[in-house]
Amino acid sequence: MLREERFAILYFLDHPHAIFHGIIASWSTGVRVRVMPVHTTGRWGGRASIPRSTRLFLPWIDSVIAIAEAQRDYLVREEGIPPGKLAVIPNGIPLGGPDASARDHQRKEIRAELGSIPTRGS
Repeated sequence: MLREERFAILYFLDHPHAIFHGIIASWSTGVRVRVMPVHTTGRWGGRASIPRSTRLFLPWIDSVIAIAEAQRDYLVREEGIPPGKLAVIPNGIPLGGPDASARDHQRKEIRAELGSIPTRGS
């Protein structure tokens, strides 16, 4: 599939097996950009956010995604990840979303657009 679709970027989780197989898959299919998220900050279960097994693969990972600025700062300061290798994509949603009546109104408009699609509870 990677060869047929000619993807430009391969995103894989920060698990050693996913990283290893993701890098091999990218090499063998021509995908040239490899991106990995990190979801922890600090020592999790006594281990670093980016363990030694993952650090071995960092030269072949183009970008490490942090989920907050504070996590990015931690990864640079405490784990020595080069700042140029890090990008921040916030993990979350804005807290100032629509109130309940606005959500109900939006839901009704969307359902009207889509037609009468059965939903749970309706």
